[in-house]
Amino acid sequence: MLEKTIERHIVTYAKNKGIISYKFSCPANRSVPDRIFIYPCGTIIFVEFKSKGKQLSKLQQFTFDKFKEMSCNIYIIDSVENGKFVIDHASNIFNT
Repeated sequence: MLEKTIERHIVTYAKNKGIISYKFSCPANRSVPDRIFIYPCGTIIFVEFKSKGKQLSKLQQFTFDKFKEMSCNIYIIDSVENGKFVIDHASNIFNT
């Protein structure tokens, strides 16, 4: 499945759960994650969408690692099923 198809499904899924999603774009830094999801409780997660089997570029991996070092909640989603799990899992952890 194409990355943009997975992204579209997950954005809709999150919206139906009351989660806001913004496309993350930074012209000066192409390695930022694809989306920011904001939960009703104020929790924020960052998501990079990939087609099944695709890997992060070296620059994306560097950025991913930096976000993790700063205790950011960052995920890679490579399927609709995985995406629904991430959205629900983060919701369960951070909305308690």
